[in-house]
Amino acid sequence: MTKLKPSILLIFCVILITSALCSCSYESNYNDTDYCSGTTVYITRTGQKYHRSVCRHLSKSKIEIDLEEAQSKGYDHCSVCKP
Repeated sequence: MTKLKPSILLIFCVILITSALCSCSYESNYNDTDYCSGTTVYITRTGQKYHRSVCRHLSKSKIEIDLEEAQSKGYDHCSVCKP
C-alpha cells in the first residue's frame, strides 16, 4: 500500500468535510418559505404531497407542477425530501 503525502491527505479531508457540511446545510435550510415564485416541485398521480425531483417517492410517477399551484390545490410538503 502506498502512502499518501500529507498535503494530499489534508486536501482530501478538507474536500470531504466541506462537501458533508454543504449537503447538511442544504437539506436543513429548505422549507416552504425558501422557494421563490415559479419554483417547480413534483407530485404523483395518487399522492397528496409535493416533492423535490430527487425524492424516492417519485419512483412510479413524477408530474411537474409550480409550487404555488401545488399548494393552492391542497398538496402538502413531503416529510422525506423536505421541499
